[in-house]
Amino acid sequence: MKGQLLLCLFLQIGLLVNAQQDSAVANPFQNFWQKATGSVSENSVDQEVQKEVGKLNITADARVRKIMDYRKSLLDSNATIAGFRVQIYSASGPASSAKAQEQMNQFIAMHEDQQINAYLVSALPYFKVRVGDFKTRLKATGFLNQIKTMYPNAFVVQDQINTNP
Repeated sequence: MKGQLLLCLFLQIGLLVNAQQDSAVANPFQNFWQKATGSVSENSVDQEVQKEVGKLNITADARVRKIMDYRKSLLDSNATIAGFRVQIYSASGPASSAKAQEQMNQFIAMHEDQQINAYLVSALPYFKVRVGDFKTRLKATGFLNQIKTMYPNAFVVQDQINTNP
């Protein structure tokens, strides 16, 4: 009786060791062991995952889709938020509109590689040229320091900025 019990014990240990090996050769006892213990080996899981690669089904509440669509519409629109710009020019008088337009075109030509937007602001009798769309004063000040030698009278102003410049 002890001999049979030891034989059974060695057979089960052998099956366990064999089931945990990572080999390309299928283990003949693997299906038997899975049925007997109700467990699934990593190899069978990997094979099932490989069959389903590229398919992903997401089930979500309709409200989540509605929120995502709303967010997308906000990002796609030309919505504005409170932010900062750098004012590089301001003038009033008879030819101030033309001078402001000239300053804006000059700035765009000099900074076209940086893709900084320039805006002509008309607040009669003043015409102002403001540049950039900065979310923080720190970023606007950093840009101001870059252009301070070319525009010594420039300063940071709070303004409505474009979210998608």
